[in-house]
Order: sequence, then structure tokens, then C-alpha cells
Amino acid sequence: MEAPNQQKKDYKGAVIASWVMIILTCLVALIPGVGFLTWVIGAPILLITFILGIIVLSKGGTMQGVVILLMSLIVAPIFLVVAPIVTTSLAVDSGADTGDTLESEVLEPDLDEKAKEALTGTNARKAEQDGAGQPATAPESKSEDKEKRKSESEGRSQ
Repeated sequence: MEAPNQQKKDYKGAVIASWVMIILTCLVALIPGVGFLTWVIGAPILLITFILGIIVLSKGGTMQGVVILLMSLIVAPIFLVVAPIVTTSLAVDSGADTGDTLESEVLEPDLDEKAKEALTGTNARKAEQDGAGQPATAPESKSEDKEKRKSESEGRSQ
């Protein structure tokens, strides 16, 4: 009478080992970028789970053996091919969106009026000449200023 119980215990370890390997391999496939490794390591792991499924079938675990075989031959291979592609493309898309947001925040920071005045060195309200309605003259550029000084100094030395 102990023979059926002993047989049941014999294949229970193979069932647990098969499920652990299949689930861990599928979880690794969900990691963006890294999931593509499952294309390399998935085949040997699924071969091992396939062999364990046959062992479970031979020891009397018909239902568990058939489910492990179906997972090893059909479900897990499809999942291991599709999951890395989907998760990586989603990660790249969300990363691109986040990158655009960060880039626009860096290029166009949200500054208050005083900070903008400090950065530009002009005041929007004082940019027009008083009462004339015309824009104020822009200060000369540094290169023009240097040329002007140089010509003045040459004129004095002669």
C-alpha cells in the first residue's frame, strides 16, 4: 500500500523543479533589455523541464506531466520570444518620453520674472525708452567694443 504514496512523492520534486525553472525563466524574460538573454538560456532550461515532464508522466503524474510538457513546448517558448520585445519597447518608449520632458525642462526652465531679468540683464518694462514708444538701443557686442578700443588707442599713439 505504500507504493502509490512513494510514487507520488517521487515525481513531486520533479514537478516543483519544473515549475520553478519555467517561472524564473519567464520572469527574467520580463526584464527590459536583459530579457533577451532568455533566448539563449531558455532553450536548455525548457529542454530540462521537458525531460522532467516526461519523468513525471512515467512515474504516474499524468496531469502534472502533461501541463509541464505543454508549458515547455508551447506556452513558455512563445512567452520567451514575445516578452523581451514588448517590455524593452515599452521601456524605450517611456524612456524617450521621460527624456524629452527632462530635456525641455533643462533647455527651458520655468523661471520667475526676476530670475529671467537676472539672466538676460534687461527688464522687459524698461526695455522701451521712456515715452518714446521705441525699443531701447542694444548694448554693443564685446567684439565691437574691443575693436573700438583698439582703433582709439591706435589713434592716440600716432
